[in-house]
Amino acid sequence: MLRNLSARLVFSTSLSLLLLLASVASTFLILQRQADDGVVVNLAGRQRMLTQRMTHQLLAYSRMKDRGQDAQVQRQAALQSMQVFEVTLASLDNGGPAPLDLQLVNVRMLPAASLPVSAQISRVRQLWEPYHDEARALLDGSAAVRESAERYLTDHNTELLNEMNSVVSLVQAEAETRVQRLYYVQGAAVALGLLLTLTVFGMVRRGVVEPLRQLNRVSDSISRGHVHTPVEVQGPVELEALGASVERLRVAMKNLLPAAEAVEGDFHGL
Repeated sequence: MLRNLSARLVFSTSLSLLLLLASVASTFLILQRQADDGVVVNLAGRQRMLTQRMTHQLLAYSRMKDRGQDAQVQRQAALQSMQVFEVTLASLDNGGPAPLDLQLVNVRMLPAASLPVSAQISRVRQLWEPYHDEARALLDGSAAVRESAERYLTDHNTELLNEMNSVVSLVQAEAETRVQRLYYVQGAAVALGLLLTLTVFGMVRRGVVEPLRQLNRVSDSISRGHVHTPVEVQGPVELEALGASVERLRVAMKNLLPAAEAVEGDFHGL
């Protein structure tokens, strides 16, 4: 038990600072992860959009090729969308640089996905790999190959979209969970702060205020001539030392009282 008043004050102040630092650090970490969550949710949503965009671009390319038109622009657009989808999918799963734009110019470092999200991305990848192969066949193959690839892409586009949509739902749910965790951290910090405040208040009241009140009563009693009751003060070392000083004063006054009374008696005898 801390007997020294200064040690008690240092201890309570240190606890308050530790609580404040823990609250600030945890809040900072959660807010930092929330910033990442916002990017992850946006990129996952873009992946969902790209599943439709790639299919439309590939079908547009195939239609133009069938009509004998120059479809080089559509081909490059489809290839770029496919590259963005593949790079972003890997970044969402394993972490690392992810493109923020469709031109692959601006990137953002992402954290690795959680196990549930990673498992769902694996299901997306299982659909993406044959989709990618059929897309390449459509872009590079003959008319018959393009026709077969078109059927595959049309039939499996919705499945790829649904699996990617599940990824979006998972990352959104995890982001919302981290927001709730921030509320819990702040609530716990407030509750612990109140508890610490009440504890320090009670410690100061019992260890400082009450002993000082007792010394004040004793001092007032001694000043009125009541010097026969011993002074006993319990509390921090500093207040016990002060109480011991008052006790010595009481004893000294008690020893001097008979002599003073005798002098007073002689005075009245005259």
